[in-house]
Amino acid sequence: MMCQLSKAGYRAIAPDLPGYGNSSLAATRDYALENQVELLHQFANQLGIRSFDLAGSLMGGAIAALYSQRYPQQVRSLAFIGAPLGVVDWAASVRNSILDGINPFIPISKEQFDLEISLLFVTPPTIPDTVKTERVNDYITRNRHYQQI
Repeated sequence: MMCQLSKAGYRAIAPDLPGYGNSSLAATRDYALENQVELLHQFANQLGIRSFDLAGSLMGGAIAALYSQRYPQQVRSLAFIGAPLGVVDWAASVRNSILDGINPFIPISKEQFDLEISLLFVTPPTIPDTVKTERVNDYITRNRHYQQI
């Protein structure tokens, strides 16, 4: 999506906030949504960005919603790409997975990864097995960290 926005002439920036992606690990308390909002605000200020369009999905959607409430003068528009975490109740399929002992958002097998993707997308994208294996290995390696978040 970032490439498409850039091709359309937008300056597209995707900050790697603590807890996901390639960011370094931090103390669990640092992942509080309010702290993430402040980090995003500092980031925008350091780049000299006074006003921007903001989008997010899942946890990023919740951060974007809180950011737009706290700093409405900076946010021109707000978009949710998928549901923001905590804004809508979990679907029965998510609740049932958790009751079955599977956290569908911390998959530790390719089957659980497929479950996660099926819960996140109406029409799941095709994901190569190599990418699935890489993501699952990351979830296994950093499992405790993801559980704490």
